[in-house]
Amino acid sequence: MKRIGYLLILLMTCGSSAAADPPGLADRLKEALFVRTAPDGEKFGNSELDILVWDDSRYLLTSPSREKAIQVLEDFIRGHGERSVRDPVERAMLQRDLWALFDWSANYNSQSDPGASASRASRELQLRLVKVIRQLAMPTDVIDRLPDNFAEAEPRLQSSNFPQGIFASDSPWLLVGRTYDPTATEHTRDFGGRSVFLVFVKFPGGRDEALHYLEELCDFVPALVYSNESPVFGKNFRDRQQLGTNRATPQFPAGTQWALVRRLCLIDDRGIIRATRMVESIQTRKYSSVPEADNNFDALRNAQVVAQFQIDREHGFALRAVEEGEREFQFVHFRSMGADPFEHMNASEWNSSRDRVRGQTLNTCMMCHLARGILSVNTYSDFGQAAPELDGSTLERETSATVRWKSRQFDWGLLKGLWVR
Repeated sequence: MKRIGYLLILLMTCGSSAAADPPGLADRLKEALFVRTAPDGEKFGNSELDILVWDDSRYLLTSPSREKAIQVLEDFIRGHGERSVRDPVERAMLQRDLWALFDWSANYNSQSDPGASASRASRELQLRLVKVIRQLAMPTDVIDRLPDNFAEAEPRLQSSNFPQGIFASDSPWLLVGRTYDPTATEHTRDFGGRSVFLVFVKFPGGRDEALHYLEELCDFVPALVYSNESPVFGKNFRDRQQLGTNRATPQFPAGTQWALVRRLCLIDDRGIIRATRMVESIQTRKYSSVPEADNNFDALRNAQVVAQFQIDREHGFALRAVEEGEREFQFVHFRSMGADPFEHMNASEWNSSRDRVRGQTLNTCMMCHLARGILSVNTYSDFGQAAPELDGSTLERETSATVRWKSRQFDWGLLKGLWVR
């Protein structure tokens, strides 16, 4: 019944009958912009969580993908393709992906094509992307009624690793925050401030124990010390001493869990960023132990139990558990390594390197969090280089910090400028 209500609200905002809607424009748009073909002919992009463009991708900026993209965007604009996207969730996800594509084009800085042609192609793309993003924009009340996919998933994903009740007012999970900046700063930056990243912690003794520990971290001195030995990179990781996180920092107890929750943001019909209830992904790490040694990597790896849950594009955007051994493209946006494998590999290279390009999803977290206890939590240690003050936070504070960060970025200023043209 709720879904029917969302549809009725959206139908009233469209101002046209379903019979007048051009068929297939949204599908053509997604096919032209988001589906990538590997050197062996296999297609990707329909099920991935994030769009497949890298820092140096020339996709959509060179022929023939450039002309195809411009044509389908023009057809969508002139044909009011948004009228064919009736489901508010599908509409939200399409705007989300187009927004990510716009930001990528706004920040495009490939050394392979630094000249005027890339800038001109980016500009042509941006002008049309903003029009479609605006056509898809929904009123605030419709955005507020988007389904709570986390609540739907709780009874269905009763895994010991699914963070049950994480948003409840009496939850044992504590939302962790920084005073000014978004708490998960690197995730916020690499995903362009289009999602609110929430860092939660759950102690065996509950919220009070967690709060007491955060106070202990704040009071601990010296939080930073000079050393040429890193808790992440080991001994002599630089030629000279650097200021880094004190390896004697107090540790949390075994059984502590950390969770990173990514919530969807949208642009409403007035051009304002709005956070939604929809969860895009959840990553959890439970520490069965906190090893004594910093350099026993097997012990450090075995001390953490990793789980991940994310939107399932093929089944109504519900949350699903990522299975052991499941693979995905590595470092496309987050900590992007830049190289687009669809453009830089031939069929032979693709076949020999596909396991590296599409690594095991559940192994990815350990690439950045393989350290001892709190030193592996980069919200605090930032790869052994920081020790910020952490405290208990709120959804409102974390959302405001993210929107404030996004409002200062070049890509948002560019989008806003084109929005009012």
